Amino acid sequence: MAVKRFSISIEDELAKRFEDYFAERGFKKRSEAIREMIEKAIEDEKKPVIVGRVVAALSFIFDHGKHLNYKLVHEQHRFAEEIVGITQTHLDENRSFEVIMIRSSIDRARELAGRILGTRGVVAGELTVYADE
Repeated sequence: MAVKRFSISIEDELAKRFEDYFAERGFKKRSEAIREMIEKAIEDEKKPVIVGRVVAALSFIFDHGKHLNYKLVHEQHRFAEEIVGITQTHLDENRSFEVIMIRSSIDRARELAGRILGTRGVVAGELTVYADE
């Protein structure tokens, strides 16, 4: 199999997180971990497109920082009709983990996810979506 080589530049913090990721999963080389990530991203794109009503879970970790909890609640109030539940736990003095349960159209679920995950201080997160059939 022919091999294509390339290099990337990433921030120090992301590089450290990546090093931890590939070490925890037992990869011998960085290229193995990157190859797996690329393959997963391509496979995820092939999943069936969900349209219509959905149930979803938006899970994320955030640093408490400067009034961040207030900003997140403010965004959530904009989606009060779509949010059916919220749970939060404190991970340590600076970070919390939150899950927002959503029942809405796919567009509204993605809009809420974009607003929350795009907020400065949200360090990781993911929207998991299922058809509401």
